Amino acid sequence: MEENMYKEQRQEAILQYVYEKKEASVKELSEMLDVSNVTIRKDLIELAKMGKVLKTHGGATSVESILSTETPHYQKDKTFREEKERIGKAAAKLVEEGNTVIIDSGSTPYHVVPNILDKEVMVITNDVKIAYKLALDSKAKVLVAGGYIEKSVFSLLGPTSEALFENTHADFAFIGLDGMDIEYGASVKSFTEMPVKQAMIRNADKVAAVMDSSKLKQKMLVKFAEVEDFDYIITNEMDEEDKKAYEEKGVKVIIA
Repeated sequence: MEENMYKEQRQEAILQYVYEKKEASVKELSEMLDVSNVTIRKDLIELAKMGKVLKTHGGATSVESILSTETPHYQKDKTFREEKERIGKAAAKLVEEGNTVIIDSGSTPYHVVPNILDKEVMVITNDVKIAYKLALDSKAKVLVAGGYIEKSVFSLLGPTSEALFENTHADFAFIGLDGMDIEYGASVKSFTEMPVKQAMIRNADKVAAVMDSSKLKQKMLVKFAEVEDFDYIITNEMDEEDKKAYEEKGVKVIIA
């Protein structure tokens, strides 16, 4: 069976298992997937190098179990709700009929959705709530990433999710984040978010960071992009000095 299980599928299964159980031994992963201990050790080394698991003696531990301080979606959505609604409206104005649009997981990207329900677009997302909203009541076609669910925030992560964004093209990508700093760049709290966001950015013609102003001048643990990787920053307020600094780097700032 070992030769029949593709490496990507096997590593996705490992990630999902480690994420759910918080930790796993080489022995139990080997038995679960019916492959050799050597194969599992090689997979864990690769996943650890990508920052997706923490290698331990005899197995691996979930990065999330140690580093994640992710706030549940329902709590995030209560914070700066009016500001996020304005940001969503401003972002949606950039979307034209017929566009293919990536909408990242997150409470601020989510607020783009109510403003594009009447537009005939293709939306690619890794957010279960966004997909559900669009499927219920919109003219949009929806392509949903696979992967394992980050349950508290309804995002889909892992190699399967990353592969979708790596192999699709979009006119626009709306990216959520936890911190943006003029020198440090864009950052998040979790290593598992990094490769998916990077794939989104690489494969969109135009990229917008959507965030409330509390995220500005913040540096989180995991940097995933430079400021120059974004074409737009859409937020509710920003100092004129900072706005000028971003625009000098080629980023258009939209205040909603």
